[in-house]
Amino acid sequence: SKRGSVVALGPIAIPATYRYACTYRPAHLELTLTRLRARYRFPVKKRHFVGWYRRYSGDLADLGKGEILEWTAK
Repeated sequence: SKRGSVVALGPIAIPATYRYACTYRPAHLELTLTRLRARYRFPVKKRHFVGWYRRYSGDLADLGKGEILEWTAK
């Protein structure tokens, strides 16, 4: 990924070129998910709005400016 975020609402296989950074609640994600649900009827469950996300930084094979946010029940 050049520069951006991939949001996974369930478990996924993280590429080897990404590294775990932290587990947190990204403030911007609630706004993004609200917009996706309102505009595109994207099926988002309440747990995804208030849940915790594992953040992986990468892609270390390129510039290292992407991220993957993986929802977790923590």
